[in-house]
Amino acid sequence: MDIRELISFYHTARLFSVSQAARFLELGQPTVTAHLQRLELDVGGQLFDRNKRPIVLTPLGSKLLELARPLVSSVEHGLASVNNQMNDLGQSGSFSIGSYPDLALHYLPPVLQEYQLRYPEAKIKVVARPYQALMQLLDAGEVDMALVHAPEVEGPSISFVNLFDAPFNLLAPTGHPILDNPRPSLETIAEWPLILLSQQSYTRRYFENAMNVKGLRLQVGLEMDNSELVRRYVEIGMGVAVTITQMFEPSYEDSPRLGALDLSHIFPPVQIGVAVKTSRDLSAAALEFIGDLKSAAASTGS
Repeated sequence: MDIRELISFYHTARLFSVSQAARFLELGQPTVTAHLQRLELDVGGQLFDRNKRPIVLTPLGSKLLELARPLVSSVEHGLASVNNQMNDLGQSGSFSIGSYPDLALHYLPPVLQEYQLRYPEAKIKVVARPYQALMQLLDAGEVDMALVHAPEVEGPSISFVNLFDAPFNLLAPTGHPILDNPRPSLETIAEWPLILLSQQSYTRRYFENAMNVKGLRLQVGLEMDNSELVRRYVEIGMGVAVTITQMFEPSYEDSPRLGALDLSHIFPPVQIGVAVKTSRDLSAAALEFIGDLKSAAASTGS
């Protein structure tokens, strides 16, 4: 029994797919298939029911997965630690960052640019996703860090470093009646058509929960994938929005067609920072980049 075969088996079971396991491991699909076939010969039985889609483990496969999981995890953790130490030489190692799309668009580029100027050989991967998808990637070890709000569920497996507090704001077109009251209530906001982020967004869920507690019904006119689109459609008068304006660049204050009200009297600010998995050994390059993010947040007064 070869450790490579166990690794292919583990990731096929985790992802319910031979092709996805091959992509994750950066191997050819025939190679992963061959690993599984040799492993089945070694254990004397089928590990997967391939007649079902997605494929599922047989009872024998489930038993082997229980035995293989800690072994594969230990081997991969050790390999990652060795790679990180080798990559630390010259700070030329690679690391990956998950981020909200808006932060990836506006907040990360200047920090990444400065880092890349210092270490031109560094290979950095940026993945833009909503919160839940980012936390899944972080948990699976597919990103080294995630630029997100403070985790919704606290636990020992995730460490969070706060970078800045981002207040909620109400956005409306210039001259909109809702801007006449500097401290609008949820009841007032509920009277107008809303432009909101998708339901995967933390700010959307937080806002909806607050409305539900009050027994208020949302008038959702438009639903967008990122805050910049929300801003654009508010500007042309398609509705009002509740969002975090610090996601924008340039500032909403630069737009003559947009007005904003601070909603701190209704919602506490959202903590935006870096989440990392406590069991993952980050390279010195990744740790230095987190330091750069802290410095950038401090220098901008975010």
